[in-house]
Amino acid sequence: MDIKTLKYFQKVYECRSLHTASKALYISPQGLGKIIHRLEEEVGSTLFLRSPSGLVPTESGEILYRRSREITGQLERMMEEIEYVDTVSKRLRLGFATGVLRVISVTLIANFIKAHKELSGDWIESGNDTVINQVAAGKLDYGFVIGKPENPELETKLLFHQPLAIYVPKGHPLEYKEAVTFSDLQGEPFLTMNEHYHIFDMVQEGCRAAGFEPDIRARVVEGQTLITLVEAGQGVAFLPQFLEGLPESVCAVSFDPDVTWDIWGIQRADSEDQELFEKLERYIVRHLSVR
Repeated sequence: MDIKTLKYFQKVYECRSLHTASKALYISPQGLGKIIHRLEEEVGSTLFLRSPSGLVPTESGEILYRRSREITGQLERMMEEIEYVDTVSKRLRLGFATGVLRVISVTLIANFIKAHKELSGDWIESGNDTVINQVAAGKLDYGFVIGKPENPELETKLLFHQPLAIYVPKGHPLEYKEAVTFSDLQGEPFLTMNEHYHIFDMVQEGCRAAGFEPDIRARVVEGQTLITLVEAGQGVAFLPQFLEGLPESVCAVSFDPDVTWDIWGIQRADSEDQELFEKLERYIVRHLSVR
C-alpha cells in the first residue's frame, strides 16, 4: 500500500464512481478499477458495493478513508514544512557584543537580510565574552565582537577600526599632550562604560599593565553620559573617537595609536555558511567605509 494508491482510493470514495474519479485522476476506469481491486486484496476486505446510484463504501471502506485521510494529511504538512525550511528561509542566529550596535546599526543588518529573501534573523546583544563563547559552541552562527578573539575554532574578519581618545575638561594638563598612554593616567579619576562593555576590560588591563589599578569613579551605559560627567569635572573618560557635538568645555586627546577599538566578525572555522558570511562582511565594510 502506497500513498498514491490511497489517493486514488480517496478520490473514488469522494466521487462514488470509477468513471468520474478516473477523469479527475487522468487514468482509465479499467486501470483505476484494477488499483481498487488490488487494494481490497491487500487489506483483505471489500471496500465498495455497487448500487444503482453508484459505489457505496462498506464499513471497511469508511474506516480506510477516515484513517488514510489522517495519514496523507500529515504527510502533506510534513512536506510543506520541509519545503519551507529548505527553500524559503534560513534563520541566522546573530550575536552583537554590547556597544557594537553603536556602529553597525540594526538597519544595516536588516537591509542585508531583506536583500536576501531566503534569510531571516535571530538577534541577541550580550557581553563580548558571551558572544565569543556562544559562536564557538555553535549556539550562534555569527558574532560581532570588540577585539580579535584568540580562538583556533573561529574564523575572524576585521570590520571596523577606530582610534581611542581620552576626553578631559578644557585646561586639563593632558589636553596639551600629543598622545596619552595608560602610564599618563595614573592617579586620574576614571569614567568608563560598565562591565558589559569590552572597553571596561581594556581600561582595567591597560592600567594594570602600566603598574597601577584604575581609580574608576563611574560606570555607565551611554558614552554621552561620560561626556556630561567630564564636563562636570568628575574625571576623564576613555572612549572611541566617534562622539560628535562635544561641549566647548570638553576636548578629545589622542590615545596611544597601538591601542584601538576594533569590531571583528567571527564564525566557526567549520561553518557551512562561510560564503554567505563573506558576503555579509563585504557588505558591512563597504557601507561603513562611506559613512
